[in-house]
Amino acid sequence: MADSDAQETRQPAKDSPFSIKNLLNIEDKPTKPKSFLGSSKGVFEGSFFSRLGDLSFPRFELPAQRIGLSGQYLERASTWWYPYTLGAHLRTGGSEKANLREASPAPDRRSPDLQKSDQDVKEESADDDVALDESDAEEPKKEILDQEDDWRRKTDTELDSEKKPCRKKKTRTVFSRSQVFQLESTFDIKRYLSSSERAGLAASLHLTETQVKIWFQNRRNKWKRQLAAELEAANLSHAAAQRIVRVPILYHENGAPETSGGPAANSPGSQSLLAFPHHIDSISSELHQTEAMTGSNEYKLNQGPEDSISAVKFSPSTAQFLLVSSWDCTVRLYDVGGNTMRMKYQHTAPVLDCAFYDPTHSWSGGLDAQLKTHDLNTDQDTIVGTHDAPIRCVEYCPEVNVMVTGSWDRSVRLWDPRTPCNAGTFTQPEKVYTLSVAGDRLIVGTAGRRVLVWDLRNMGYVQQRRESSLKYQTRCIRAFPNKQGYVLSSIEGRVAVEYLDPSQEVQKKKYAFKCHRLKEDGIEHVYPVNAISFHSVHNTFATGGSDGFVNIWDPFNKKRLCQFHRYPTSIASLAFNNDGTMLAIAASYMHEKGDINHPEDAIFIRQVTDAETKPKST
Repeated sequence: MADSDAQETRQPAKDSPFSIKNLLNIEDKPTKPKSFLGSSKGVFEGSFFSRLGDLSFPRFELPAQRIGLSGQYLERASTWWYPYTLGAHLRTGGSEKANLREASPAPDRRSPDLQKSDQDVKEESADDDVALDESDAEEPKKEILDQEDDWRRKTDTELDSEKKPCRKKKTRTVFSRSQVFQLESTFDIKRYLSSSERAGLAASLHLTETQVKIWFQNRRNKWKRQLAAELEAANLSHAAAQRIVRVPILYHENGAPETSGGPAANSPGSQSLLAFPHHIDSISSELHQTEAMTGSNEYKLNQGPEDSISAVKFSPSTAQFLLVSSWDCTVRLYDVGGNTMRMKYQHTAPVLDCAFYDPTHSWSGGLDAQLKTHDLNTDQDTIVGTHDAPIRCVEYCPEVNVMVTGSWDRSVRLWDPRTPCNAGTFTQPEKVYTLSVAGDRLIVGTAGRRVLVWDLRNMGYVQQRRESSLKYQTRCIRAFPNKQGYVLSSIEGRVAVEYLDPSQEVQKKKYAFKCHRLKEDGIEHVYPVNAISFHSVHNTFATGGSDGFVNIWDPFNKKRLCQFHRYPTSIASLAFNNDGTMLAIAASYMHEKGDINHPEDAIFIRQVTDAETKPKST
């Protein structure tokens, strides 16, 4: 009886698909494993095999070597070779055995197949497909492989769920307006905070140090992206002065945009974008009259600068003297009435801007970062101070009696002309490109299309922070003589008229318009607007662009009054004299197309009339 029981116990093991002969593919194909497991479940209960899953077996590191059998190859099965795996499928599921199994270290010893990546499993299965002949792919074998793959996929899924715990969803910090304002103000002054500064700022704003740290990290990333975009725009403006807009055409003859979904429709100033009645390519009767008078009312100054002209400024008290700064490292004083150069003085680098303090003293600065004052009577100059980077702008404010300089070192500095000495340094958010004085207020245009309004009598804080209503880089800002607003131009052939009063009713009056564009064969060429100058009597203004044209505009009636003839090259700077009877025009190549042959840089003095500059009555 014992022998028969032993024979019955051994018989299923002989017929099972786990025998060595079956693995070597020399026996008849096994029966389906489902029927085998179902029939042998009762036999294995309470026997030695039922406790195989509870035992700790050594781990076999078997290479996947192939055994040659009569022209066909078969890899050794890896998953089903381990005895504890068989025991895992034959366990009875008792509670005591389950607890013992959880406590034992055996489940932590996973088979090599469980440690393989998905790519290794795919490569192994691909090798099996290549090695097997058609006779090896019969239905019983497929079912065993399918069952093995299903078990393997299920095990991998369970392991992945154990390895990847559920991540807790982060909550976003919502900052109040006052917190954002304080953070922005601090960021404008300092990009990186020390641990003590960060702790103090967090305590004052009722935030954690981590929140302040993350805010500054995100703000610095945004700032770097803006710098990259600004640099790209600057490179484009220096590489080519004209932008050819092929599709769609931004501006039609009737003044309507071709498509409402184009770039012009998305610009901030598109809602109030105006089409002036006179187009650049359509010459009015006034323009014919202006061109007819060119020979008699305009002349060229002798002994002009030897390099590009950066600025022209008339004396505030007389129409006789004109100050000119240039890239030839000189500042020149001209007597426009006699068409002679009275004097010049040198810098150690190109000069970017200049200004009169009074009829006998001039101030200038440039790439050498030095601010100089020059006595025009004694021909003596003095270095007043320096910036940390090139000085881009020099202006005088008579209401406060202070000289103002703006630099690429992201600062505006005030200078007392009586001493002379530095009266204060005030950090700006970006490089200073342009600035203008409106009474006791200072309007600063920086990189990143930012506009800041300061009170020169109280420079402790920024009075207004604005963003340019134009989409592209700011080129020039000039304040109205009536001190109510300013005009801003960009490299994209647009001009914006803005007002300083922040009230909603006044802000409704602001607008923008296109100018300095030429159309040829249905293609619009767009040029930067480099210069703006206001007529001190009529409050009209002139603009000069890289297209070589000078236009005069009526900002109140929103009309162009006239357009002068085309000059040999780009218009770099403009200046009306104190009574508005003369206009200095600097026609100077600004290297928009690189280092190429270009017309000679020259300064033209034009006598203007009320017909050209006075607003027309409606």
